[in-house]
Amino acid sequence: PVLQQVLSEREEKTVYLELQSLVQRALHSQAAEAPSAQADAVTPSAAAPLILVADDNRINRRLLVTMLKQAGFRAAEAGNGHELLDLAKKEPWDAVLMDIHMPGMDGIEAAGHLHATMGESVPPIIAMSADVMPETRRQVLGGLMSDFLVKPFTEQELVEMLRRHLEKHARKRLVSAGG
Repeated sequence: PVLQQVLSEREEKTVYLELQSLVQRALHSQAAEAPSAQADAVTPSAAAPLILVADDNRINRRLLVTMLKQAGFRAAEAGNGHELLDLAKKEPWDAVLMDIHMPGMDGIEAAGHLHATMGESVPPIIAMSADVMPETRRQVLGGLMSDFLVKPFTEQELVEMLRRHLEKHARKRLVSAGG
């Protein structure tokens, strides 16, 4: 009841999903890790794929960046579609993880801008959302985004999807370069 008074229905669902994901990860990591394993954090190499995370929820962004770095990726974050577009101009990204429901400029609109400015060189864009309505899925997978990751998801699901799209994108670049 107190949570409902403070948060909107969407925010309450987001907090619930985040907490559920954190608890699942904590339980899995406690079973799999030795007590000192946390001190040995993975530092991605400069050659590691660079992933841009766009989500209006700061906790989600930080969690994703942490997951990516632990999996050996480099990552940066944007809090909305406008920040994402600014960052996309500054550095070549290997992939984009993007929440589709962000204020100001949602993920679908931001993906459209990326395609318009980058053309064939646009990196894989993976949509993230707890919204599993068929219409949302059709919009997301209608050509602007490469795939759809339903929240909450595991680190393994995230990494597998990213690697699959990074490999596919690398093959596409080789073919277009004549290699």
